[in-house]
Amino acid sequence: MTIKTTQIFDSPVQISLIDLTGSVVATFEGSKYRIAEGSYELNVQHLPAGLWLLQLDDGNHSATRRLVIAK
Repeated sequence: MTIKTTQIFDSPVQISLIDLTGSVVATFEGSKYRIAEGSYELNVQHLPAGLWLLQLDDGNHSATRRLVIAK
């Protein structure tokens, strides 16, 4: 899955997948990414279909978006 953002993060970003109860159920690849071009790849094939929250946090800013996984 490719995620695109208009917010560019200059520092490493922690990417977390959160279920609707607020529990962090996954972080990705050591949880640190540098997003230089506003897009990145996540492998979500192992996750069940449903509604999730995707959170990006660089220590100074945080963005949370809804994510629907359909199979």
